[in-house]
Amino acid sequence: MKKLKLILWVALIPLVIFSQDRKISVAVLKFDAKGFEPAQIDVLVSRFRVALNATGKFNVLEREKIKEILAEQNLQQSEIAEGAGDNVQIGKILGVREIITGDIGKIEDLYTVNLRRISVETSEIVQTASADYEGKVSGLLKVMEQLAYKLAENPSEKYVALKMEREVKQEAQEKHKVEEEEVLDEEEEDIFGDLYKEFNIAKDPFKDSQPPKIELYYPAIKDKGYLRVSGRDFEIGGIVTDESGIVAIKVNGEPADVKLGLAGMSFYKKLRLKKGKNIVEIVARDFYHNIGKLTFTVEVK
Repeated sequence: MKKLKLILWVALIPLVIFSQDRKISVAVLKFDAKGFEPAQIDVLVSRFRVALNATGKFNVLEREKIKEILAEQNLQQSEIAEGAGDNVQIGKILGVREIITGDIGKIEDLYTVNLRRISVETSEIVQTASADYEGKVSGLLKVMEQLAYKLAENPSEKYVALKMEREVKQEAQEKHKVEEEEVLDEEEEDIFGDLYKEFNIAKDPFKDSQPPKIELYYPAIKDKGYLRVSGRDFEIGGIVTDESGIVAIKVNGEPADVKLGLAGMSFYKKLRLKKGKNIVEIVARDFYHNIGKLTFTVEVK
């Protein structure tokens, strides 16, 4: 029996290797975009990256891996110029076969998305793709996903175009429209607008199932989440990280001040505590409704 299993395993190895070789290794780099918040672009590119990997035609290098490799070379994606040559050099450093970059813009009420697949070996543009879309900025999530599938349908095709006509857009909205899940509170306003009323991201087949990770910069919590302080004024600072993007961060039910950084979403909140024991709860939610929580007790003497 052991010999039979060994023979079968040896026979399967070439098939596994061949299957992996058929996939194109790519790195999705910086998108040039004007008139957008950095966090919005980060979420849109993340949706494109996840969808592209899910097509099964590409091996997409993870965003955190890109940051790690570039950090080792003392480089940042913000330093990458528009020229294909610089991007190709980054692709060589990352060890991928192709890089994908692009731009997102807006003319009056029309959003335009342009993508470029570039060969690292030849520096030539292998494939281009474009999409025009009219509607809410949140609808670009669906555009990015469909562009990923357009690239994968025929990777050898030089140019592909995706037109999101108003009728198509309305049909997609009706199909995906659901009531917003009451996670933090019923009237919560997301950082990037009314995404869930337009697209039911919770039922997305590529959804992220991991909750956001919350880390405190201050205070330093020890003794099983217990802290004693002398004053009622209390400040909290930390960072929240998540692959799919953060929608909301609250401290004891109130929105925290947030700022997007390279490593994640940093937050700050000043509280007025009562005398005695106070429960402090930090809650973070990502775009897929995953909830991360951090709770500790602060006793005011």
